[in-house]
Parts: sequence; structure tokens; C-alpha cells
Amino acid sequence: FLAGAVVEAVAVAEVAAEVEAEVAAAEVESLQYEIYFRSKECGTMEVRLADMDFEGRPVSRVEVELHVKLKYFLLSVYSSHSNEEALIDASGTFRYTRNGKEGATSTKIAGTRENAEFRFEIEEKGRIREKAFKRADYDFTSMDEPDLQVQGREEKFRVLNLEKCRIEDHTVTWVRSEELLVGGEPVETRVIEFQTPEEFGTRWVTPDLGLLVKEEGKDRDGDYAVKLAQLAD
Repeated sequence: FLAGAVVEAVAVAEVAAEVEAEVAAAEVESLQYEIYFRSKECGTMEVRLADMDFEGRPVSRVEVELHVKLKYFLLSVYSSHSNEEALIDASGTFRYTRNGKEGATSTKIAGTRENAEFRFEIEEKGRIREKAFKRADYDFTSMDEPDLQVQGREEKFRVLNLEKCRIEDHTVTWVRSEELLVGGEPVETRVIEFQTPEEFGTRWVTPDLGLLVKEEGKDRDGDYAVKLAQLAD
């Protein structure tokens, strides 16, 4: 068992080193977002995008860094920090990691799609558990831009939520096309209404890559918004 664990750890380290080497050589685009809760700014999100080669095939790397802090009468009542990374090829996301801290609780997630299954290892509160989902049981992952798959007025998808490690039913409705201004620059968007088991709202995404420009929604905690503050560098 110990020998197997060591071999697996070495393999993971080698893959991570290969990814970092490719990222260092790739051109990285950065998108800066502002986060609002009940109309008050409470955090930031940075999305870093890079196209690169991985094991002889072209892939996209998406990294999302999130910082949220809520205050009430100058007292911090909630904080959340996370870093997500996904590798995506022509068939969708095949590797995913997340390191996060919500309040005092830290969580680590590592997932890989192999042999028609997406397998996760989840470390939380000092305990490690595993989960696996068959590829045939979901249509997209949450990193696969399912908003771009809307062909008609309304579509229903089975989405593998990588952060929650579960499959959810999502309803997505195309509403209209709309031009928004970001930093004084016009950006063409598709307006999409969405509903998941925990939230609903509206997204404005670019029609080519599905990049988020704005999102307004409501979850169990209340109204929130995410707005693109700066175009890619």
C-alpha cells in the first residue's frame, strides 16, 4: 500500500510539473471580476486562461481564484477563498483541482476523468473520501461552458458540478443578444437564464468562448452579482 501511494504521489507531482512548464510557456489571459452580495461589493474573482499542449494534444487551462469577505458593522461574518484549476480538451474537462477555505474549514479536491469515469478524492476536516461518476451519466461538467450548448429557447442538461462533486439538473434558456460596455469597450453577449437546484438567475456570456461578462442571481443566502471589471490583458 505504501509503495503504491508513493508511486501515485510521484506521478501526480510529475503531471503537475508538466502542466506548470507548459503554462509558463503559454500566453495567459487574465479576466478580473467584482463580486456583490445584496448590492454591496464583497469580493473579487480572477480567471486565468491559457491554451497549451498536454501529453501531445491541445488543451485549455482555466484557473479561477476567488476571494469573498462579508462584513456587518465592521465585523467579518463570513470569508471564503478558493483556487480552482481545470484542464479541458475536445471532449470536456478531464482534470480538476480545488483548494478552498470557507470560514475555518479547508477543503481539497482532486479529480480525473479516466476510463469513462470522473473520479474525485476529497479531503475535508482531516478525512479523505472518494466519489466517482460515469461519463454516460452527465452531459457536461460545470467547467465545460454548457451555456454555449443552448440551441433553442430552453435546454435541460445533466451537469457534473466539480466543486460540489455531484450531478445536478440544470435548465438553461436563451433570451436574447445584447451589447454591454466593459471598461468603455462594447462586448457582444448572449443573455442566458439559468436554474439549478440551489440558484437561479441570468448570465451574459460571450457568444464565441462563453466567457462570463455579468451574472445576476439568487441563492439560499440572497441576491448576488458578478461583473467583469477588466477585459483580458
